[in-house]
Amino acid sequence: MWTLRATALGELRLLPGQYWTLTLSELGELLRGEAQRERRCWEMAAWQTALLINVSGKSVKRAVHPDDLLGLTHERRQALDERWRADQEAERLRQLKAGEN
Repeated sequence: MWTLRATALGELRLLPGQYWTLTLSELGELLRGEAQRERRCWEMAAWQTALLINVSGKSVKRAVHPDDLLGLTHERRQALDERWRADQEAERLRQLKAGEN
């Protein structure tokens, strides 16, 4: 059974003391950051694989794009990019309100 604590201690590799001092908002930010890091890793792997496939030129009739390997349509990629930009803008606004630079 999945629990928030198991995710924090497992995937986020937090110590129990660190977990118990976090607010739900902070824990949510950590989880979003981890998901974003994992997404970037998959995108980097897709770029590398697409480059290797395209350089070989033997196995494909048209150039392979990383989105093809990730199973993303053009519309889905745009939606993900818009969501990412909105998250970045919201985070920057939160930082400005808190007086962080």
